[in-house]
Amino acid sequence: MKISLPNFALFKRSLLLDNRHWQSYLYRFAMLGAILWSLLAFFTSRATSLRSAVGLDFLMFIGEINLVFITFIGISIFTSAITEEKEVDSLGLLMMTGISPLSMLLSKGTGKLILGLLLVISQFPFVLLSVTLGGVTTYQVASVFVTLLVYMVLLNNLALLLSVVCKRTATAAAIALAIVATFNILVPIFNPTRWLSPFSRISSILQTFSNEPIWGLQATVYISLSVLCFVLSYILFDHCCTKHTQASSPARLPKGIRHARWNLCRVRRCWGDSIAWKAFYFDAKGKYAMILVQVLLLIIIAVVIIIFSFVNIDVEFIGATMLVVGIITLFIEGIYICDSLFHSEVWSNTLSTLLTTPHSIQVILWSKIAGSIIIIIPTLIMTGLGALMSPGFLNHFNHSDFLFVIIITALSIIFYYQLVILFSVIMKYGGFIIAYFAHGLVYAIFAIPIGLFINFTGLYYTRYLIPWIVILSYIPLIIIMNILIIKKIRSAATT
Repeated sequence: MKISLPNFALFKRSLLLDNRHWQSYLYRFAMLGAILWSLLAFFTSRATSLRSAVGLDFLMFIGEINLVFITFIGISIFTSAITEEKEVDSLGLLMMTGISPLSMLLSKGTGKLILGLLLVISQFPFVLLSVTLGGVTTYQVASVFVTLLVYMVLLNNLALLLSVVCKRTATAAAIALAIVATFNILVPIFNPTRWLSPFSRISSILQTFSNEPIWGLQATVYISLSVLCFVLSYILFDHCCTKHTQASSPARLPKGIRHARWNLCRVRRCWGDSIAWKAFYFDAKGKYAMILVQVLLLIIIAVVIIIFSFVNIDVEFIGATMLVVGIITLFIEGIYICDSLFHSEVWSNTLSTLLTTPHSIQVILWSKIAGSIIIIIPTLIMTGLGALMSPGFLNHFNHSDFLFVIIITALSIIFYYQLVILFSVIMKYGGFIIAYFAHGLVYAIFAIPIGLFINFTGLYYTRYLIPWIVILSYIPLIIIMNILIIKKIRSAATT
């Protein structure tokens, strides 16, 4: 592997362009907003608390938020390093200019990694406030940030390898999601492998009288795996990228299988509502997505039951497992649906053609939602069965407090989904990440001033005043967001 200055020319250009791109500033603003929001939230909730280790809670919260943020970036942005060129069939043209595989990997993969690392490092001075708040030391803060940095390096190189091997970003992201979920959910369950999880590592660092080193075995393993993934990306680049660059055409089964009568996943004749039909079969991936999700859910539930087989498993335990897994899956499927509603039209420049149909943007939006939402029906049925098998959950509906929680949670999720739709039109990848932090920022703007006012004025309020304030705040926000989405779709169609 010969490293020469031409290998770094494209890397330098890519780094400068990404650094000046407006999305980089948006990510920085989102992370700064998350830090300020968490600071205000802790100040509000702990203003009258006698607990002296507020800094410990603050550092734990920041560490976990960063881990979630890094995981989302690894799945949605890092996995598109090479596949975005394959999807538009431009990788071959780039290679014809004499760019080496090393230069391509450095520019498309490592350039994004450096910007991500700088995004995490820039938080260090702000998070040092946790030492002032009490409960942690500078040594523990440094240990947490080393864990975050090496975790990002590992995810970047894993995503780069998947981006080289796979033809499409969706495929690479799905595999990355399965690996990360296994790494962060199943691995920590077993004591011998718990130290591999970054969440467990941060928990160990923030224990009282912790003597965890700044650079431990986990960091060494992460960096070793990162180097291995990068080397494999370089070795496989010629075979996977220069010989198989065509990925712009959709993946299809062989013709005999595609049209076979026994193929339950074949595309049927167009419905009366052609927009909903297209959204179901092409945007939401139709029956393929439905079957794949259910297979994965059955595997997850089976794994959970096997892991907890040493306890007394009854019908209620299985129902609770189905309920929890189903609710999480419904939330993720909702993100996927909202992110893919107008993604293909916006980024393939066919949105203007769609708007020439004799339908308003509002009708097109609801038709797409109606068609895409069909894929969640099996998950919804499984979640309902889990709820019926868990009598304890159904008993909560007898309490008015629980109903308020359900209503507020539903409104919050609807508003978040609207933000996902909005940012999916603005950003090609990772819009749901910015939507997450934007939602937190909106929450801070509305909720924290109210909390500060009540805490410092000692104002008496009735039991249901706060829930009603939250509900009445979300309703106009949802209406305003709907108007913004329609305007942004119309604007994207004319540019």
